[in-house]
Amino acid sequence: MNIIICIIYFLVGIYLIFNLRKKNKKNNFVGCYAGITFGILLYYCIIPIIVILNTEQIINQFPQEEKFITGRTNWELIFPAILVLVGFFIFNCAYNQSNKKNTKDIIEFNDQRFIFILKLVGFFTLIIGGISLIIYFGAFGGIKNAFSYAEIFRSFSTDKTNYISGTYVILIIPARLVTVAPFAFYLLLKEKQVKNKFIFKICFVISTILAIMYYIFNAGRAPLICFILSFALVYVYKFIKKPWKLIIVIAIFSLPLLDILDSFSLYLQLGNWRKINIGYMNYIYQFMYPFENIINMENITDIFGFRYGQDFITSIIAMIPGINFSASYENTSLFFGGINWKITGGTPNDLLTFSYIEFGIIGIPLIFGILGYMLGKVDNVLKIIPEKTTKILLASAMAIHLFTFVPSADFISFIRGGFIIIFLGIIILYSYRRKERE
Repeated sequence: MNIIICIIYFLVGIYLIFNLRKKNKKNNFVGCYAGITFGILLYYCIIPIIVILNTEQIINQFPQEEKFITGRTNWELIFPAILVLVGFFIFNCAYNQSNKKNTKDIIEFNDQRFIFILKLVGFFTLIIGGISLIIYFGAFGGIKNAFSYAEIFRSFSTDKTNYISGTYVILIIPARLVTVAPFAFYLLLKEKQVKNKFIFKICFVISTILAIMYYIFNAGRAPLICFILSFALVYVYKFIKKPWKLIIVIAIFSLPLLDILDSFSLYLQLGNWRKINIGYMNYIYQFMYPFENIINMENITDIFGFRYGQDFITSIIAMIPGINFSASYENTSLFFGGINWKITGGTPNDLLTFSYIEFGIIGIPLIFGILGYMLGKVDNVLKIIPEKTTKILLASAMAIHLFTFVPSADFISFIRGGFIIIFLGIIILYSYRRKERE
């Protein structure tokens, strides 16, 4: 039966690949559509097939996962594949609906609006994010002391107010804004109409240093790699016209780099270098939690019930200091990790699970449809950007960060951590104007 289930996921994957190749050829760039689609392909098709075919080996190495994988019925394994197919079909239709007309006949890129929004976003995110980060580090007594707590603070069980005042703790959220600034200033440096670029060069260097410091302290290895890769692709495109296939291959063989970054983070904290053990089954384990989510989401809702969209309201209100609400990932984390999940680590809700937990089956077409329509609008504008470097950076950054959105789609996580997607989306959508009818 496992072979039949794998065939079902394989067929869904073929459908995704067909649409991905078709859309990339039509758009002539890798952007929002590609980022989401490849994320769905990897986490909902490729990883499930690998896990199903290697279940025994995974259970032997990680016995705590047995009840979440081998204990599932055939229907619980097949049902998510059907939802993935339905969700992507709706996503694709909504994307096509917002992308169906010849964009160049309707809208045109506006350099003046583009430069204005870049300056506004750049200085806003650098000033607010940079000051917040510096004050936050200062509360620990300096950068070195702050880095020594980095690994500890990634645990849900650690109360940061035991180390610094609660007034400073909240600053880590606006501090993330600094990760947006390098994109804005880099694009300003590439705009031919921008004069006196010296100040933007200084701002780019400062914001990049601060962004890397933020990632090392608070976000970890994967976000830092995504940040660096977004800029690296601008230069890769100069030598390779279609670099994404090569990047995927390099990424697979570079997975041990994640262990090196982990060891480096531990070194900053404890001063000791941890021995690096390379094992690709460990990497499968790290990437397979979305598959575990989707084959257990009915059981999660049976225990905790549906959220009925409350997270879309409470996540925004919770941005106010001192106000807290339970998040959707807390129930999922409790299901997988038990009452001690804050010590062992939480489990994020992936895109499919979050959609299902919020509204049940109806949540799949609803959220996937809205997402498809919005990203279709963004890709529409990306099509008409004339400057090649600008288009590559914006499209690549959106693709990479939307790819990471698939396995971690809790709305509260997006509101607090999706600043790059949010602000780059604003920059793109603000940068066009409708053509005047003759």
